[in-house]
Amino acid sequence: CPYDPNNLVVPELEEFTIVPEKKALFQEIKENKLAASIIETRDIINALFSASHGEKLLLLDQERNLLDFFKSAKNEEEYFHRVASLGQTARNINASILRKLLGETDTTNGSVALLDKFLTSKGKQNKDITDILKHVGYIRKGYPIHGDNIKDVLVGYKYFKLKYPVEYFENTWTTLLNKYLLALKQLYEIFASI
Repeated sequence: CPYDPNNLVVPELEEFTIVPEKKALFQEIKENKLAASIIETRDIINALFSASHGEKLLLLDQERNLLDFFKSAKNEEEYFHRVASLGQTARNINASILRKLLGETDTTNGSVALLDKFLTSKGKQNKDITDILKHVGYIRKGYPIHGDNIKDVLVGYKYFKLKYPVEYFENTWTTLLNKYLLALKQLYEIFASI
């Protein structure tokens, strides 16, 4: 057919659909060094604490919570599921051994408050650690776990300088994991120095 410049496609006016690569779970696990670092640091903290006190400090009710650290959070449903796992794991601290070590009889203090008292008793108080754990718990109080306790949820997101409601699920999830890892690394440094 004869050449007609009007039939040419102008790239600036075209729309293209790019479908992101869907990775298999084993590939996500293989590539996720953040989750692996969290698990390794938890294990080292437990080894150090157990060597001194005969019990683990960081407990885990369900192993599959750790698997969620390897998974992405591409949408609202995945994000809230991951936050529930993080909140449960981050705040599952062995309160009974801390009460025993502190001689604490008041059972109204939660595990994060007991950890703060324990670190203070060792002269190693670190509000960054306990604040991160506390605020992860605040974020977990959101829907669907606790029906959106909005006051605490907003305080939690504000502490981490994150926008609420969440728009960028993957970025927010990665930020929370990095903050949790930061708390763990600081806790490791304390136990390594004691």
